[in-house]
Amino acid sequence: VLPFGAVESALRAKLISTVPGGKIFLNEEERELHYLIKGEKSINFFDVFSYSFPVTTKVSALTGEIMAIDKPQWLKFLGFLFS
Repeated sequence: VLPFGAVESALRAKLISTVPGGKIFLNEEERELHYLIKGEKSINFFDVFSYSFPVTTKVSALTGEIMAIDKPQWLKFLGFLFS
């Protein structure tokens, strides 16, 4: 999977909204290659206010599947309100 495909899969899954500055890194952990994508997720509050926060996504370089998501703790508990 190329970097563009990895970003595209994270965007399609609606895990990130944008990748400012194109921050994509190729890493290896435990003999597995993955892309580390540092992006932003935007949530909209009643079409009045929009808030963006940082999200880091780990995408497999071999299969293109999402391996892990690092997002703020409050979003893990209140995420159902914004989906």
